[in-house]
Amino acid sequence: MGLLLAITVPARPVWADEEADAKALYKEGVLHFEAGRYEEASKAFRAAYDAKPSWKLQYNIGQSEAAARRYGLALDAFEKYLAGGGDEILAKRREEMLAEVQRLRLMVGVVEVKAPAGSELVIDGYSHGTTPFPGPMRVAVGEHVAVVQHEGEVLLRQQINVAGGMTTVLDAGDGPAPAAAATPAAKTEVAKTETAQPTEPVAAPPKGETGDKKGRVWTWVALGAGAAIVAGGAITGGISMRREKDLESKCEDKLCPEKYEGDADSIRAMNLTADILYGVGAAAIITGIVLFFVEPRGEKETTVALVPGGDGLVLSASGRF
Repeated sequence: MGLLLAITVPARPVWADEEADAKALYKEGVLHFEAGRYEEASKAFRAAYDAKPSWKLQYNIGQSEAAARRYGLALDAFEKYLAGGGDEILAKRREEMLAEVQRLRLMVGVVEVKAPAGSELVIDGYSHGTTPFPGPMRVAVGEHVAVVQHEGEVLLRQQINVAGGMTTVLDAGDGPAPAAAATPAAKTEVAKTETAQPTEPVAAPPKGETGDKKGRVWTWVALGAGAAIVAGGAITGGISMRREKDLESKCEDKLCPEKYEGDADSIRAMNLTADILYGVGAAAIITGIVLFFVEPRGEKETTVALVPGGDGLVLSASGRF
């Protein structure tokens, strides 16, 4: 009589497969990043994170997005890195990340979407997910093409100009307009009929509330904002110049080793930010000068100041009546 020996081989753990996939995707991301394919690198690092989530991968995602000049996505990733790593992050690295987060907050604005739940926001071909969003949708300053679509139908396509620290609203309404909707001309005609003959006399506004009593609020807001933005550009430009000189000292004949490529990208990004801030600030100052001559002057005294806010500096206007 023979002896039958049964040997049971344990199945490969599921987590082992996930870890192998994550490592392969991570290596793919590194290769893309070293080759300068930053958007592909970010996609690979995000896939690695989906396969096996790790807060450390948020650093790689942030670096890739920053190099691709998608500063809103970079800011989100670095904040997740700091929140996930906590005390495990070395003190020096944490200081560097906090400084980078503060710099990026000057380089992004917020895009707010008003659309039916489940609507997708696509900016410059990149999908930012669907409404409602878990937090503020931050996008790099500058011009972008934004598309809001729902169930395969485009609700809104618009070119937007995002300003640092400001909110841009995309109003896609409640969905596609019904076929029997009134034409704009008909709506305008109704409005004229409703306002042509008021049924009751309109009372005169109390003294002090008429147009000739309003102070030059927007004049000082525009001038104050312009000065603050130009100052921000000067600070950013100064930091960029110092970092550029430091980098030049490490490079011979303007040829820098690959390990300094990230520093060079960061300097170029800061130069771009400074240029944008100068342009926006100058436009605000010019607007304030124009308003000085056209806006009514009254008895209100307005003070404009730049104060600390949740995401950096916030322009505050206060008045005395």
